[in-house]
This record gives sequence, structure tokens and C-alpha cells, in this order.
Amino acid sequence: MVGITPPYLFSPVNQQDRDPSYDFDPKAVTRASYHSIASSTSTPRPKQEGPLIDFNRHPDSYIIVPSAHPNVPPMHPNTKQRINTARWIQFALRLLQLAAALGSLICVIIIRGVNDVQGWILRVPPAVDAVVCAYALYNLRRSPRRRPATSSASYNAFAFFVDIALLPFYVFIAFFTATNWTMAPDADGRWSTFFHSASKDGKVLESAFLIGSVAGALHLFSTPIDIFLFSTFKKISQYPPDMNPLEDNLTSRINRKHTYKSSDASASMSEQRLAMLSGSSLSLSSPARVSNRDQLIPEANVRPMSFHHSRTNLDPSYSGHTQESARQSRFEYQQPPSAYVSQTSLHRTSQSHERERSRS
Repeated sequence: MVGITPPYLFSPVNQQDRDPSYDFDPKAVTRASYHSIASSTSTPRPKQEGPLIDFNRHPDSYIIVPSAHPNVPPMHPNTKQRINTARWIQFALRLLQLAAALGSLICVIIIRGVNDVQGWILRVPPAVDAVVCAYALYNLRRSPRRRPATSSASYNAFAFFVDIALLPFYVFIAFFTATNWTMAPDADGRWSTFFHSASKDGKVLESAFLIGSVAGALHLFSTPIDIFLFSTFKKISQYPPDMNPLEDNLTSRINRKHTYKSSDASASMSEQRLAMLSGSSLSLSSPARVSNRDQLIPEANVRPMSFHHSRTNLDPSYSGHTQESARQSRFEYQQPPSAYVSQTSLHRTSQSHERERSRS
């Protein structure tokens, strides 16, 4: 008896889906996309950095960060005038300092007979002073609103340190030129000039002494103005933008004095304003507003009668709209009938006549 044997299974035939003699692979893109998806899932997706502005969101929905100084006292009303006055005084001083620096530089260039160290000390500070004063004239000539308050404060601090740093150099120039000026013309070590003349050498040394003294005094006078401008601009930079005294065209209220020539008209307007104000329109939780209201309108708290009684002369039955006024308004605002309205009225009239005839 023959045993049961499994059927013979042929090995699968390897059938390729493409011609081996042709290099085109139609599934290459699919395999590449699968490979990119697998690699992207293994590596984390980079965090999106932008856009920082969402145009599909209302601007009022963002959180408004409160100011660091919510209750700051207002600055003096003459702050802008004081700043402009100080800047113009500083402009005049810088102009004189520029002339003194150039004059001192010319004098020390003409002088001969000095050693190298003294020559550098005599010539470098006036040149630096001339450059600094030229920029100061450019800066002070512009409006203070052209630069931020922080930048103006930084510049005035820089100007203060420059004035303090130049003072000892001008003292050195004035001291040594005065010493050589008082010396005898033929003394050893006395400075000379290009002119090789004792009289002209004395005049040059005298001019250098006077110019150095004046330049040092001008820089000394500029230091308190630098301190004032620095402190003022520093204080302005710490205020909110709506309290900037330099932007009075944007932050100040219009002065409406003498709006009405007639005193009767102004009195009637003030009465209407007082009558329209009520206690419910003011916030009792804000004592600052109530105090301001009391200062501006001292009699607003006193209400002897209501607004309606004040207008009707204590007569509640009074009505400004009468039958005569209603008749007059009807005639004034009556519009001419259109063609459609006239045809409709004519049709209705003919129908009413036919009904009367049928009844009769």
C-alpha cells in the first residue's frame, strides 16, 4: 500500500515587473517617498520660529503689558522751554569753544622749542576739542524730538565727561605758556615760534595763554548745563510716551480759551455741562478723577433740581410739542405724491363710486 505523500510544489518563478534590459524604475519615486517619511519620523521636526505677527488675529486680543511706572507725577509745564533754552545756551558755548580750540591749536602749532611729550599734550587736546564741538553744534542745532530721550541723555553724559577731561589739558596749556611768556626773551628753555622775533614770540605765547584760559572756563561753564540736560532727558526716558513734554503737539490738550465772545453763551454752555453731569457718570473708585472734577467744576456736586425740572421751569406737564407744532411739521415735511400713489388713489375712488351705485 502506497503511503500518502504531499504534492510536489514547484519553486516560485521570479517574475520581475520590469524589463531587465531597461534602466527605468517606475517605483523609484514611491520607494524614495517611503524612505523620506521613515527618516522624518525618526528625527524631531524643527520648531517654527515665525511668523511673529499673525494677520488673522485682532490687534486688541494681545495682552497689553502695563507700564513699570503707572502713577508718575507729570513734569513741569515749562520743561520743553527750559530744555530749548539750555540747548541754545549750550550751542553758543560750543560755538565759542570751537573758535577757542582752533585758535589754541594754531598757537601751539606755531610754537617751537618744546619736547615731544609737551608737544603731544599741547596739540592733541585742542584738535579733539574741535571735533567734539563741531559734532555738538550739529546735534544742538537739531530739534530734541529728532532723537530718543535715552540717546540724548547718553550724549549729554558723554559731553560732560569730555568737558571734565579737557579741563586739565587747558590748565596745562595756560600754565606752561604763561611761564614761558613771563621769561626773559634770551633765557634758556624759553619757547620760540616760526617768526624768530622776540616781540612776536611774546604775543603768540600771550595769545596761547589767554585762549587756553578762556577755553577752560567755557568748558567749566558747560558742565552744569550737561548735568541738567542729562538728568532731564533721563527722566523723560522713564516716562510713558503719552507724557513726553517734548511731544506737546501730541500729548497736550488744546487750550480753548475765549471760545465764545458772549458771556451769556458761555454761561449757558456751562449750565448745560453741569446739568448733564451726574454721579453715575463718574467712577467713585477713582478718587483722582473725582478730585480733578472738583477742581474743574467746583459746583458739580450741588444739584438743587433735576435736569428735567431745570428745563421745564418746575412744570412737569409742559410739553414743547403741541397740536399747532404737529400741524406745522406735517405741512413742512409733506412730500409731493408720486405717480403710483395718484393712480392708486384714483382707482380706490372709482371703486367707491361703483359700490355706491350698486347699493342705490
